[in-house]
Amino acid sequence: MEEHYQDCLVAFGSNLGDRERFFHDVIDALNQHSRFQIVSHSDLYSTTPIGGVDPQHDYLNAAIRLVTNLPAIELADYLFQLEKSLGRQRKQRWEARTVDLDLLLYGQQNFESNSLVIPHPRMSYRRFVLEPACQIAAEMVHPTSQLTLGQLLEHINTKRGALMFVGCTVNQFSVICQSTRTQLFINPIEQDMVAGEVNSLMPHNELQNLELEIVDSLGGAAANVILVNDCNTFDEFQHLARLIVILPSPATTERSLNIVKNDVDEISLQHTQDLVELIHSASRFRGPVLQIRDWREAGREIDAALAAMR
Repeated sequence: MEEHYQDCLVAFGSNLGDRERFFHDVIDALNQHSRFQIVSHSDLYSTTPIGGVDPQHDYLNAAIRLVTNLPAIELADYLFQLEKSLGRQRKQRWEARTVDLDLLLYGQQNFESNSLVIPHPRMSYRRFVLEPACQIAAEMVHPTSQLTLGQLLEHINTKRGALMFVGCTVNQFSVICQSTRTQLFINPIEQDMVAGEVNSLMPHNELQNLELEIVDSLGGAAANVILVNDCNTFDEFQHLARLIVILPSPATTERSLNIVKNDVDEISLQHTQDLVELIHSASRFRGPVLQIRDWREAGREIDAALAAMR
């Protein structure tokens, strides 16, 4: 039986110890494995850490392109064990680490389990991932957005637009504003401050001419936000989005959908089904997508995403 090899992309990061040595140790280990063939690797890029609480040293980041006939789960497990062998300890999220190895792409596969999501869920907006990746694999296609890595990098380099919050009411938006260091403004689409849905839109030509951009300042960042809760509005205004932010909601899960069905509440059922369809469409946006899975992390995730795009 003919073995099928997958074209894969792995991200390397290190900000503890001898960072360059760790990178060469990773390359040596991959080269010695009988089931891998390294195609190329990028240069090392120095980047500022994001998301961490304590002051940290700068990272060295790189990308490694390889082919393998190992299944994705086994490849990810091997990378995890390689991290451990090089001194990686996992105590809290966004902590400093000797070695961080993330499986970014595994061919054109979309895969999700409790321990692994492919493509990597945060790669589409992280400059420190995309820049080294584009040095060696700019033509590789991100299977969800269907954009090449080069196009994704061009998007965050050149796109000036709003953050589009999908499935978010104004009340939920207010909660997020309290947990983020970024100043968020609902602008330029007028919002219904009770229902949290777009109910009055500027003329299309005026909206297109507005200058929408993320603004850096000494005190942090500011961003325009569009709240979208229906597919028609998403379709009309997605071209204005620099980043799609999908927020967690009980109504977007299949389990919640079944609960609503059992409730025999036709209005709620229709709203829930519409929201599920909206989330499905937004997750396939042709550009960067941040999918937040835990409300407690929403503010921190947004801050980190914006920092990673700069």
